[in-house]
Amino acid sequence: MNNSFSIRIMKGRVFKLKLNSYNGDMDNFLFNEVQNRDNTQIYLSKGRVKNNDLDIDDYIFIQSEGKITHYMKVRQQGPFLREGDEESQISVKDINKVEPSFKSDFKGQGYNKLEHFEVISLLQKLTI
Repeated sequence: MNNSFSIRIMKGRVFKLKLNSYNGDMDNFLFNEVQNRDNTQIYLSKGRVKNNDLDIDDYIFIQSEGKITHYMKVRQQGPFLREGDEESQISVKDINKVEPSFKSDFKGQGYNKLEHFEVISLLQKLTI
């Protein structure tokens, strides 16, 4: 009898984005601009996230003004930097708004790495 199964260790990132960088409207930026790009990509400052550090279906949580406001999954491994580009790009899918948004405990750099338990904790907060 074979009882094999696999458990996926979830990884993720918190991207801290300044609302004023997007004309004060994160919904418009994510649901109209990002979703309408050819590869539904978000552009990142070069070198902020190591190339190919995120795998397909890893989670990205958006933190703006100290709150988790949106979340999504990685569509293809990335981010990647094309030769000559000044910004890296990461393709995303399944963009969702967090309603109501909730206070984030993540401090420091703009692209916090999340461990499995942190991803689980954030996902649980979405369902409360």
